[in-house]
Amino acid sequence: MGEFCVSGPPVRAVAASPEQLAALRRATRPVYAAMQRDPETRRSIAGIRALKAAQPAVRVVQAPPACSQERPSIGGRELPASSLNGTYHWRVTSAGAREAARLTGGSVHPQDIGAIGKMTLRDGGWVMGDTDPEHYSGTYEIKGQHLVFDWSGSTLAFRVERLVDGALDLTPIPPMDPGDAVVWSGGDWRRVGPPVREIP
Repeated sequence: MGEFCVSGPPVRAVAASPEQLAALRRATRPVYAAMQRDPETRRSIAGIRALKAAQPAVRVVQAPPACSQERPSIGGRELPASSLNGTYHWRVTSAGAREAARLTGGSVHPQDIGAIGKMTLRDGGWVMGDTDPEHYSGTYEIKGQHLVFDWSGSTLAFRVERLVDGALDLTPIPPMDPGDAVVWSGGDWRRVGPPVREIP
């Protein structure tokens, strides 16, 4: 569960109250009654209950701290997505990777150092890489100083600063998978041209 909480989409784990558990049991009674009309299913249910009764009491499991985090709350005036249209390249540096990992509570994988990132942004749609399949694409929006990507229902949010040379400096906003933070923001994004790739 800890790995899911850190690497999966932002979630918040909560414990069910005794009243909620009782309501769940009441709601499932008709289902159990229907299932037990079948003799084989009835025997299976009885076997499961006997197995449960023979087990020691279940200790209460506390949700890992990562599962108490909410999706990042991003404020700011929405700006035209086209203001960042372009093709960007970046190289993950050791210093950039360490800082991204620090901010998201992870560690740096040595193979990520020196990796080249390539991103096309066009009118609210993005695609990563040169030949990556369609699942490396999604939508984005600009809210104030934040660049927010949607990737198959997951949100990756970064504080973005335009540097003197025109490059973009991205700072990850937790919660975020540390590996994604390193790969996406471990180096300054340099605009190398217009958005030449098709956005799926």
